[in-house]
Amino acid sequence: MLAMYSGQIGSFSSRDLLLFFIMWELEFIPVYLLLSGKKRLYSATKFLLCTAGGSIFLLIGVLALEIILYFGFLIAYAVKSPMIPLHTWLPDTHGEAHYSTCMLLAGIL
Repeated sequence: MLAMYSGQIGSFSSRDLLLFFIMWELEFIPVYLLLSGKKRLYSATKFLLCTAGGSIFLLIGVLALEIILYFGFLIAYAVKSPMIPLHTWLPDTHGEAHYSTCMLLAGIL
């Protein structure tokens, strides 16, 4: 019971989605052990397989969300720190700005 509660506390106190998923899955192992017995092994195994099958969709959703976020950050940083072909703002900005502003733009921003 304490291992199951530890998994629940870990899932509620996790700070990222992957740790949430891992803790969510770790709480099913003690539940399986609590359910299993001589005659209850079928229902315990069915419980574990069904929840694992549902958790695959949770994992896919978590990974897809992280991948979408990574691509969003990649595009944002590619524009901010000018990378080809997203650097078209750079020549116009540096050409029109004062030299001190160019130094700030190139060095700090």
